[in-house]
Amino acid sequence: RRRHILDARAPMHGPPAGGERGALARDQGRARLDHFDVQMREKIFRHARGAALIIDYGYAQTQVGDTLQAMRAHAFADPLAAPGEADLTTHVDFAGLARAARATGAAVHGPVTQGALLQRLGIDQRAAALARNATPQQARDIASARARLIAERDPTDMGRLFKAIAITRRDAHRPP
Repeated sequence: RRRHILDARAPMHGPPAGGERGALARDQGRARLDHFDVQMREKIFRHARGAALIIDYGYAQTQVGDTLQAMRAHAFADPLAAPGEADLTTHVDFAGLARAARATGAAVHGPVTQGALLQRLGIDQRAAALARNATPQQARDIASARARLIAERDPTDMGRLFKAIAITRRDAHRPP
């Protein structure tokens, strides 16, 4: 059976329209992303027999602006200051991902916050079960970790910053 592989470097059909060199580079980058998006739709959503659960940080609604950021030594850093010495990342556009999946006929569930997802999956019951057989220090650590994972008060809290989205076939059972 042939495996389907996504390749963002795949050739494009014709050069993108553009003016100045920087605009052309941005247009080519956008064209490559668009080409990748088409590949993703065709090779994942149309042929999927299972489901996808995507958990990452990002926006529930499409946002305007750059989301490139760097983390170094547990702190934000300039993405260009020390190449190779910081983790580079971007926020996921969950609304765009949902639109791409729906365009192929897939069912989309979410996005929901990580806090809501973990609550639905039973984090409170699991933490309580772990704490029953734990030392007092371990019980405090479990309670602290649980609180950190589901906190949604501030925009940077893990429970709010991280989102989850499930993509399934239309005839699949609805996830929790």
